[in-house]
Amino acid sequence: MAITILLLFCCPIFAGNGVFIISNNCIEAQKNIGALKLKKANQLLLAEQKTNPNNLAVAYYQSCSDFYDLITSQNLNELKTFEEAKDLRLATVKLIKPESPFLLYTQSEIHLQSALLKVFKADYVSAMFEFKNSYNLIKQNQKKFPSFKPNLKSIGLFKALLGTTPKSYKWMLNVAGLDGDYMAGMALLKQYLNAEIGPEHYLDFQAAQFYYTIFELNFGDKNTAWEFCKTATLDHSTNLMSVYLRSFVGSKTAHNEDAIKTLETRPKSEDFQPFYALEYFLGFCKLNRLDEDADIHFKIFVSHFKGKMFMKDAYKRLQWFYLLKGDLAKVSAYGWMLKKYQSNPNEEEKQLATDLNQTTSTNLILLKSKFLFDGGYYTKAEETIKQQNQNLLKTPYQNLEYQYRYARILQELGKLNKAIEHFGKVVNLSPQNTPYYFAPNSCLQMGYIYKKLGFNLIAKQHFNNVGKYSKAEYIQSLEVKAEHEIELLK
Repeated sequence: MAITILLLFCCPIFAGNGVFIISNNCIEAQKNIGALKLKKANQLLLAEQKTNPNNLAVAYYQSCSDFYDLITSQNLNELKTFEEAKDLRLATVKLIKPESPFLLYTQSEIHLQSALLKVFKADYVSAMFEFKNSYNLIKQNQKKFPSFKPNLKSIGLFKALLGTTPKSYKWMLNVAGLDGDYMAGMALLKQYLNAEIGPEHYLDFQAAQFYYTIFELNFGDKNTAWEFCKTATLDHSTNLMSVYLRSFVGSKTAHNEDAIKTLETRPKSEDFQPFYALEYFLGFCKLNRLDEDADIHFKIFVSHFKGKMFMKDAYKRLQWFYLLKGDLAKVSAYGWMLKKYQSNPNEEEKQLATDLNQTTSTNLILLKSKFLFDGGYYTKAEETIKQQNQNLLKTPYQNLEYQYRYARILQELGKLNKAIEHFGKVVNLSPQNTPYYFAPNSCLQMGYIYKKLGFNLIAKQHFNNVGKYSKAEYIQSLEVKAEHEIELLK
């Protein structure tokens, strides 16, 4: 990142004479940024700066390069440097001629980059006002240049994102004067993706593909998300960002084998930016397959990664890995490392700590079935959980987890009546002040099932019941999904 900062401060500014030219150097720089070949991208931008010192596109694409650097490294120590550079970059792109659609567009994108990085840092209030600045600028740009296609991508993102904001954060939207509409946002993203977009908008198009896939994965149809993702990431053998998207979506849509193959065959030359989160995902997918070497990838990740994202989960999964092995010394050792990232342990982690004193076959059967289910190995998961004798379940938590995991397995196998039966048992066993996510997610899943069967009124009742469990872990994300489904039913 330091290289691009240096380049920026060497970039001359010509007041009132700024142009935005997407030259061949800029096109190739975008392709390299999108593939995470940031060194090559910076070289191309330096060459463009020497050839066309008055081309203000250089400053904007330098910001894009640094943004991709930070979202993959998660090195928040460099966020301050990015923010300092942001002010100068904004001042630079403001010199683009008023008749250019890139004047407001580049300002909007730089504010958006800053907002997303602040979200990673959990600075939500500051991020919201960056979002507001970005949104207002892109709306102005849409009014001035309605035929400028990248506007569709940005407005679509905002509408979809703001349309899925949890209730507890709605006040920030009101303060910032923002509102959203998920369906309208997705329609705009789809409109942009279906348009004829040239290589001069490579990064915009790649971003739109990411946004659409992630929204579809979380709030739409998982199979649709995977099919779209497969086509969008055909270049995964030469593009690390495509590797990330393909493996992430594959790991969430029962395509664990595809995810592992994509990660194991990813490009690893020095041309690419270090992206250690991919090691975390490889460990994640291998653990779901119960591989013997899953721990190696988590260890590489925690040894090299500079950020905090996934660190807590990586140590937790190392504990689980060695719990399955019966190596309690390593379980304890990684537990101590986990505490560094446990400012507020969730209920699953608290239960893990409790279960370490009861390392019985019961816990191991449920744990194995959890991993196999998460990997999409539903038949093996069912075979595994059937090994559990219900009469040998020793605690209320184990019985609750058993009913929940069995229900989810049956649901994915299409045995919907039996799934509803087990989900119902979870709800009956759970008080409204339960700290566990099993009951609210059971309500959500029953809502999905009844909606699929065409019983919309019953589905709505179950979606409404999700919010009753206000003390449960992950309740915000579960409520967002339930609220979204209720809106769709309207």
